Amino acid sequence: MLGNMLKVSQCLRLRAGVRAHHTDSALYLTGRTASYRTNVVVPEIGPLSLERVKRNLAARQLSDQHDLPTLELSQNYVKWFQQEEERALGQFQSSPDSGVMGKALSDLRAERWAVEEKVALATLALPNDLEEDWCKDHDIDIHVQGSPPRFDFAARCHLELAGDLLEMSNHSPQAFYLLGSLSRLELDLSNRDQDYLRQCDLIPFANPDFAKSVVIEGCGVDFFDPKAEFALEPAQDFQDRQSTQGMHLVGGASIYPFVSFLCKNVVQATSALPATFYTSGRRYRPLATFENRGLFNTQQTTAVELFNFSESHDTMKSQLVFLRDKFIELYDSLDIHYKVVALSAPKLHTNESCKLSFQMYSPKLDEYIEVGSIRGHGQYLSERFMLKAVKDNSQDLQNLYCLSGTVLNITKVLGCLVENSQTEGGNFHIAI
Repeated sequence: MLGNMLKVSQCLRLRAGVRAHHTDSALYLTGRTASYRTNVVVPEIGPLSLERVKRNLAARQLSDQHDLPTLELSQNYVKWFQQEEERALGQFQSSPDSGVMGKALSDLRAERWAVEEKVALATLALPNDLEEDWCKDHDIDIHVQGSPPRFDFAARCHLELAGDLLEMSNHSPQAFYLLGSLSRLELDLSNRDQDYLRQCDLIPFANPDFAKSVVIEGCGVDFFDPKAEFALEPAQDFQDRQSTQGMHLVGGASIYPFVSFLCKNVVQATSALPATFYTSGRRYRPLATFENRGLFNTQQTTAVELFNFSESHDTMKSQLVFLRDKFIELYDSLDIHYKVVALSAPKLHTNESCKLSFQMYSPKLDEYIEVGSIRGHGQYLSERFMLKAVKDNSQDLQNLYCLSGTVLNITKVLGCLVENSQTEGGNFHIAI
């Protein structure tokens, strides 16, 4: 029986393309790799509703990137392996030839781990479920403040307008230095935003600039991709990105440090929910292109970031509306044209169930630049990072519902403010 099972499993492994000797996941470890590596978290991988997954992938235009038939077949075989392994274990305990049975059982378990790994990685690679009432095929403008400026002259770029106040580095097209009034305005905007969020009873937070590979992967980002996030060179406490145990420079104004802090935590006092943390700092991100667009295309930005977590889906949706209204109030105070756009499903990131994009207009480029956002995650992050809360004053635990957002990407906002306040003489005047 064991020999036939191994032949079937090996055929399945060839069909599914399972790697039997290594794993390239920092998030999920099988029993085979657990002998020399430690699980940081244990992500939840439950049964899939393939019809719901198909609708989700179709809405996101990702159907051709996921092999659902193989995933369904592999799921069934994992269950079969587990049942047969239990049966074989009973035979092993009563068999007189324990050496042969033990070897066969060990081989069977290794095959089960290989298929299980295929299922787990394929399942974790699936995008987040969309909000049921979210726009599927087109963007929707849900709020527009003012109108784009119209000049009687050809609009100039903020690089030209800023002059000596903005210096782009000769060594890197993405490196820059703010000087004089622009550097003071950057500080003023940061302090102003933080004061406003504090008045809204949000919780100030101090984040580190680094995150581990497991956190990057858990947020739905491929940490192997050098264009996704920066990776540090190996050191005493961490290795390179290929080892799956790397360290990445992401900046405190990103989702990763918030998730790292909350990872494997249980909220005992649910009366404290919902809760929102915010921070001001840097965001570091490699650029896909080296097109010189000034402050609109830099690998380092200054931003104000937040993270919200709730105990229920309804509360998360109400928090989305609350934060949207607070963002609008803050943006109105900048006295500049902007709009809020509900982005359609194909434009959402893997970890997002919905997204509101706050956009300002660039007269020179004649296009809108995203300078802020509110992103819904549902239980996507909780299922991967074990973010829990006590359920209804019982011993049971439930997953938290999460939102994240960029309140203001100050670097991009500066470029928009300069361009929108320009004069025919090539000057600008920002009145905030």
